[in-house]
Amino acid sequence: MEKDRSISGTMSFDEVDITHELQSRPARAPALEAENTAIRLLLEEMANPRVGVLELLSETAMRLCGAQSAGVSILEEDEDGRERFRWHAATGRWSILSGQNMPRHSPCGVVVDRQSTILMQHPERYFQYSNNIPAPIQEALLVPFHIDGRAVGTVWVIAHEEEPRFEREDERLLGVLSHFASIAYNEHEKRERLSRSEQRNRLLARELSHRAKNLLSIVQALMSQSASRAETLEEFQRTFRARLHSLAASHDAVFASGTGTVKLDELVKTQTLSLVEDSSDCIVLEGPELHLDAASAQIIGMALHELSTNSVKYGALSDDAGGVVIRTRIFEEDGSKFYQILWSEHGGPPAEEPAAAGFGSMLLKRVVPSSTGGKASLEYLPHGLTWNLIAPIADLP
Repeated sequence: MEKDRSISGTMSFDEVDITHELQSRPARAPALEAENTAIRLLLEEMANPRVGVLELLSETAMRLCGAQSAGVSILEEDEDGRERFRWHAATGRWSILSGQNMPRHSPCGVVVDRQSTILMQHPERYFQYSNNIPAPIQEALLVPFHIDGRAVGTVWVIAHEEEPRFEREDERLLGVLSHFASIAYNEHEKRERLSRSEQRNRLLARELSHRAKNLLSIVQALMSQSASRAETLEEFQRTFRARLHSLAASHDAVFASGTGTVKLDELVKTQTLSLVEDSSDCIVLEGPELHLDAASAQIIGMALHELSTNSVKYGALSDDAGGVVIRTRIFEEDGSKFYQILWSEHGGPPAEEPAAAGFGSMLLKRVVPSSTGGKASLEYLPHGLTWNLIAPIADLP
């Protein structure tokens, strides 16, 4: 517990930290339709490189939480190597502070160090610098902002008046928005780096734009399908979070390789680790080693997640005697190289086509082939489900 008082503060940290009240305060009912609409519009704006994505993020956070100020702060080093938080976005009454630097010893610093949500009342009574900030703080709610799995900043909302009093629904909303902020900021940083070399920028920007649009399409469909089929908020959160984690897992696998590509067998392990206790016993890979580029790995990783989840619930992996064979093939046709991935289930119940197509079938039959420039088929057979993808190889090892 932090009981020390700041140099000029009148209270201890524990006295301004009221995070525990998030769980005891009455929570309003989630407005999923308004939330989904706001995030969809935010994602559409993120695809426009001329738009400040973090400014849009802070405006959305302020609106959804009913706050009077909001923003995004990121930990950086100044010319002397000292760490400072730079307010990359500030909206509302604190908009004049956008672009300013704030000390490391601050509410943002506590959130980054703890890597957890913090709710504070009158932080200026502990943090010395807060006395010089316009519009006093009644309450401040901050959540971590992650890049590559590391907390490097915060997304925050401020109440300058007695209302609103933040509660756990605001915490949940900020957590969702922070995740999208991380995606947006990563894409923004990539565009900034690409601009340093004009010729190289043209080539890579086309690839980045294509990948970003595919990612936005997936996340939008993922969000709307998860929300439309969920009967409760908990079910929506669970399904949505699992699919977002699948996207992140594929990205991490590519990053960990250090080559910009990932082996299919590594991708399979990544996507089935949390679903199957020992995937090597029931999921077998046959055929030549296949390397996937970052864009293909991300979308095929999502496909493997949907196939594995479906199989564990309804297919071959729901039966101790069942299993999956993933066959790969590399071949040439009309002077071009192609790869094939065939997912084939056996030993489980017969596969039955659902009455209504969901996110999984849309992803497998439409989004994956569109993203990889290939073609795909999904068949419901007596021996189990099969999914077949054939796509061109583009400068892969």
